[in-house]
Order: sequence, then C-alpha cells, then structure tokens
Amino acid sequence: MSHAAKAKNKKSFRHDRKCGEWLKENVKHGGDRGNQYKKLARSQDVTLADIGVTKNESSRLQKIADIPDKCNNLLSLQDA
Repeated sequence: MSHAAKAKNKKSFRHDRKCGEWLKENVKHGGDRGNQYKKLARSQDVTLADIGVTKNESSRLQKIADIPDKCNNLLSLQDA
C-alpha cells in the first residue's frame, strides 16, 4: 500500500471516529423514547433522518468511535 493510500485510510478512520462520537452525543437514540426526563432535557435533539444518516451507518460509526485510543497507535505502527 502506498504512503498516500495509508494517509487517506488514517484520515478516513479519524473522520469516522469523530462522526461516531458526534452521533453519540447529539442524536436522539431510540432507547431514549421511554424516559420522559431525557425527552425534556434533550428537546433539541437531532434525529438520523434530519441529517440523512441510516441506522446502519450510525451503528458503524459509533462502533468505530468505541475503539479504544490505543488502537489508533496500531495504524501508526503499520506505517513503521
């Protein structure tokens, strides 16, 4: 794999990770529906439909965001 391709993969991974983190913090999740307190506290929440993201995309991005930071170092080790 060329250096440019590795750099692109690393950049894409960081982008997906940031998106997943943002989704966790800002998008209303289905499990929150039953909790009236959360509904009141988070009345300005965005839905996946509002931002044009599918449930599968959201799930994939949030799983990437859950990967521990130590694994980011593995990408750097692959370059060495």
